[in-house]
Amino acid sequence: MEEREAPRPVAATMDTYASDLLPMFVEDIETMHVVRALEPIWTTKTETATRVRGRIESVLSWAKANHLRHGENPARWKGHLDQILPKPTKLKNVQHHPAVPYSDMHAFLTDLRERSGLAARVLEWQILTAVRPGEATGTRWDELDLEAGVWTIPGERMKAGLPHRVPLSKSARVLVSNLPAWPVLLPGAQIKPDHFTGCRPEPYEGIAPRIRPARSALLLP
Repeated sequence: MEEREAPRPVAATMDTYASDLLPMFVEDIETMHVVRALEPIWTTKTETATRVRGRIESVLSWAKANHLRHGENPARWKGHLDQILPKPTKLKNVQHHPAVPYSDMHAFLTDLRERSGLAARVLEWQILTAVRPGEATGTRWDELDLEAGVWTIPGERMKAGLPHRVPLSKSARVLVSNLPAWPVLLPGAQIKPDHFTGCRPEPYEGIAPRIRPARSALLLP
């Protein structure tokens, strides 16, 4: 059998962490594809992830210089991916929040629903829809189709820059129906108080610090 040359480190790294990009035409690679490749390792293998990003950027830059693609490089860091992914220097001491075991989720939600306040509703909405905190607090009524049971988050509020459709369970729709008719479902600090009629919501800066301890306090042994 003919002896085959061992794969080079760069090629091996790309095969392992960017395999979804390899079959694609370089002109078809967009930001969402790059983010999808990097996110699984960005916080757990940060040094490797930054090298992979740099290599993707180099390949796409070469492709553009050789007229194989047009437009901005979707793997560039400054002014682009730095707005989507956490800075590598801030990830060295990341401590993840403990997760609630799936079997305990019913008890967790039962306890959560007995708690008043906007922080509890934010956390409940986030659990029921499986979205990020910023996406949950920025929910607008005009994004919801309660009859169809679908929440469409516009691309400008999504990490990958593309619209995202979230199916709404019966519990999620019940939660929505019991909320005040604010322009933003769970209002954040970006909304000015004079935009509201009747109730004045609490700014997100006041909610966020309480979501974390509320979540930790509710974790069951």
